[in-house]
Amino acid sequence: MLGPILYMENRGIRYDIKKAHARHKQLTEELNVQQKALNEVTGEDINVSSTKQMQAYFYGKLKLPIVTGK
Repeated sequence: MLGPILYMENRGIRYDIKKAHARHKQLTEELNVQQKALNEVTGEDINVSSTKQMQAYFYGKLKLPIVTGK
């Protein structure tokens, strides 16, 4: 197992820039579609990366109970 890792470390790996850019564009488009769907369901713009916005939506607007691990 160590052999291939050392080989890649010394020689590098091939990286297809065009495919990487195309995949990035595809993922960005998919993310935008999912974000629009979330906005439609919630009725507001919510950034899922923002814990404050998510907390405000779930515990403020939806009044879900806060569950602790106790």
